[in-house]
Amino acid sequence: MAPRIFDDPNHPQYGPVRRLWMILAQLDLLGLAEEEMSVIGPWDKALAERIACGVPEAPAQQSILKYILTRGYRQ
Repeated sequence: MAPRIFDDPNHPQYGPVRRLWMILAQLDLLGLAEEEMSVIGPWDKALAERIACGVPEAPAQQSILKYILTRGYRQ
């Protein structure tokens, strides 16, 4: 299995992905992120794809975080 982006410092989007990982870890949301994003794919890959398509870092991170929170706390 390939390493996750937040564990691969050679990945072009490592910085933004790692920063969101730190936010999720501080808020104790890593488990929820893995659970909720499993529907559409890993959250780190989704974030990297948004950034690669030209979405600035902050809005890309916000979109992932909003998705995680709205899906996770809907139940």
